[in-house]
Amino acid sequence: MKIGTCGVVCEYCPRLRIGKCSGCNPNPYCGMPDCAEERGIRYCFECDEFPCDRHYGRKRNLVIYDKNWLNFIKKEISEDES
Repeated sequence: MKIGTCGVVCEYCPRLRIGKCSGCNPNPYCGMPDCAEERGIRYCFECDEFPCDRHYGRKRNLVIYDKNWLNFIKKEISEDES
């Protein structure tokens, strides 16, 4: 089972199924693999900034996760840090 940098199991990824994801690196639709490599991590969820603007689609990135789910994660993380 392959898991993308974004954290999604590739075989279940809706973007891969419609041809909007070619998998991780090279992927002209997504900057997440390059970003993760620059940060020295394998998966986005290992990053201190997860979820970031890339996950919300604000950096011309594909939106994979539901925005309500991302907001929930952000809230949980901020409460844990308090």
